[in-house]
Amino acid sequence: MSLVTKTSLTKRAAYPYTWIASPGDNPNITGKADSGRVSRKEGYEVVDFINAYAAKHSLVKPASGDKIEDMLHACDKVMRVDATTWIQANWATWKAS
Repeated sequence: MSLVTKTSLTKRAAYPYTWIASPGDNPNITGKADSGRVSRKEGYEVVDFINAYAAKHSLVKPASGDKIEDMLHACDKVMRVDATTWIQANWATWKAS
């Protein structure tokens, strides 16, 4: 089961997202097959990133999804692997502003 969905991100409304793929991007292919980058503007990529991170770290609480979303937006890394590493390194000490 997914931790977050399009509906939950839209309801939270913490960040504006587009739900239409950028030219050359396929919303039906996410993660490694799509691109090494994660777009913070494309909602389906944020949903995929949050759910992949949560699954990898066995996070099940909705607040964890919110935290991942906030940290992803606070992070200046554009590559998925770098954003994941940054979130892991800062998870214990990071506080929402």
